[in-house]
Amino acid sequence: MPDSHALPDLLLEKARGWEQVWGLPGLLDSVTVEFSTRMRVSLGLCRPVEGRIRLAAGLRNGNVHLLEEVLCHELAHVAVHRLFGRRAKPHGREWKSLLVAAGYEPRVRVMGDDPRLPATFHKPRPRWEHRCPVCQARRVAGRPVRQWRCAACRNAGLPGKLVITKLPPPEEGLEAEGREGGG
Repeated sequence: MPDSHALPDLLLEKARGWEQVWGLPGLLDSVTVEFSTRMRVSLGLCRPVEGRIRLAAGLRNGNVHLLEEVLCHELAHVAVHRLFGRRAKPHGREWKSLLVAAGYEPRVRVMGDDPRLPATFHKPRPRWEHRCPVCQARRVAGRPVRQWRCAACRNAGLPGKLVITKLPPPEEGLEAEGREGGG
């Protein structure tokens, strides 16, 4: 559930500076910024047309530099929409140029091992194994996908229904598994 809390004064001051650099004074006045406890995967979300930015609640009491960067990232989406309209891509050259002008590296993701991330973002996400009981082909995904079927078994005239099992979280530093077999 979104929780509308005022941004700290220091952050408001930074955002006002970005408005000036981007040539959009008053931009922040037309944007709603809210914190959400439901955001566990993404740090920020922007609806440029609505002028709405939602930030992960874990950022509020976390690393102030990460909060600044995420707010700038999302606010730049609104700025791009106001300056260039719908023809601009979400992380296109216009957006990148605004991030650079604000003094940030234009990145789409913060890496999972970044120490600035709130503790709630270090939890490994569950993985789901989809295994064919006939040929043992398997696929691993971040969610159960009940409509997947084993292609090799389907081609042989069998139903190809997969057995879905939740896997234990991967160990730190290991790559997530992908596909094996004929899935």
